[in-house]
Amino acid sequence: MTKKDTEEAVLERTRHRLRTTGLEAAVEALIGVCQDKAAPAPAKATAGVAIMRANGLMLDKSAGAPQKSAAEMTPEELTGALDALKGQLAALGGSQADSGDENDEAGEGVFD
Repeated sequence: MTKKDTEEAVLERTRHRLRTTGLEAAVEALIGVCQDKAAPAPAKATAGVAIMRANGLMLDKSAGAPQKSAAEMTPEELTGALDALKGQLAALGGSQADSGDENDEAGEGVFD
């Protein structure tokens, strides 16, 4: 880093390198583990799962369908997913936690 570099410029260069060189290296490493006959079975399984997740091939056990990102969901699907997460939180003992709804006047936001 030179004096001319700003923190923002360094972060952008680093992010770019992670998204290009780093991503390629990670994929090669995962594939390499899967193809390595001497690799232990747990390592192969972990690498295989990571590759399958990256390809969107892991199924949601409860729905039997590939998981969607929030950007791909309909408003109804988002509401259902949010309700499911709230249920999981309540089951874990977090029922008194803030719902995170910015329109909920009873609770405070995460950054309030």
